[in-house]
Amino acid sequence: MTGELVLLTGSTGFIGSAVLKKLLEAGYIVRLAVRSIAKAESYTKSKYPEASITFIEVPDITVDGAFDEAVKDVVYIEHVASPFTYKIEDPEKDLLIPAVKGTKGILYSALKYGDKVKRIVVTSSCAAVYDGHDYDLRNKSPPMSEADWNPVTWQEGLDGPTGVSYCASKTFAEKAVWEFVENEKPNFSVTVLNPPFVFGPMLQNVTKDNVNTSNAIIANLMATGVNSAPTMLFGMVDVRDLADAHVKSLTAPGVANQRIIVSGRLFTYGSLLECAKKTKEEGDAYCNGPDDSAVINKEAEECHGIDYSKSVKLLDMKYLPFKTTISETAKQLVSLGF
Repeated sequence: MTGELVLLTGSTGFIGSAVLKKLLEAGYIVRLAVRSIAKAESYTKSKYPEASITFIEVPDITVDGAFDEAVKDVVYIEHVASPFTYKIEDPEKDLLIPAVKGTKGILYSALKYGDKVKRIVVTSSCAAVYDGHDYDLRNKSPPMSEADWNPVTWQEGLDGPTGVSYCASKTFAEKAVWEFVENEKPNFSVTVLNPPFVFGPMLQNVTKDNVNTSNAIIANLMATGVNSAPTMLFGMVDVRDLADAHVKSLTAPGVANQRIIVSGRLFTYGSLLECAKKTKEEGDAYCNGPDDSAVINKEAEECHGIDYSKSVKLLDMKYLPFKTTISETAKQLVSLGF
């Protein structure tokens, strides 16, 4: 039903801004939980001047009761906010605690004060699914699925490289979700979405210096031409597909208290580099031309390292082609100076 009130966190980020667009297109009224109302208002008024958007300030999502006021009167919650950056000084302070406390905080606020809440959709990650020491999907047999969990420990998150710390933050935040569901048995349901690398055109305010972490992989390949992982194969999803999954998950039957991998494609760094190079050299002639995903991304297209059938069955996902995602992302990156 359109016209219902949805609380969205992380709306000024890469994924959150895409979810906001989809929510508005679907006819929802949206309340944004933001660190700064002034900053968020400036963004939304320029993008959606006629939209039904309200704001509530949540300066620190790790504070107890941070979302108590935000959840009141909302019917659905889209919890997207969680740190994803490799520029950290203290893994526990910058990644682990914000991810876990932010997630637990919004769940318990909804339990206490969200009398109208029907469902909460949480952005987790495939980082909570596969082993953080091994991102390569080339030899995954059987394919990675929702039954799998990253075995990372909290201590490894503190001591390991940044990639492992990020994986730990997503793993423990998601475990907190399912512990909450099991222990509290709330009247509302929870759906967790697990995307791998998320690429696609950026709606958030972006410059050459603040491209989001995942799209920065493409930007770096374009800037250097160096393939730093020539033998590895990874999962990906277009941010627009992920946003679509978020909005569908609010009302889709069969997704209550389900964990769902949202990933329709695999890729190699070599295929990213080739597609981005063609985009930069040929421009619209390439972007608007035939879909050559099966050629340019042949190795990944023929691999089955991720089982995403649950997303197709429960959310009727129809994923965008590799070329569409990467060429349109690269086109925007070219406009930023890459």
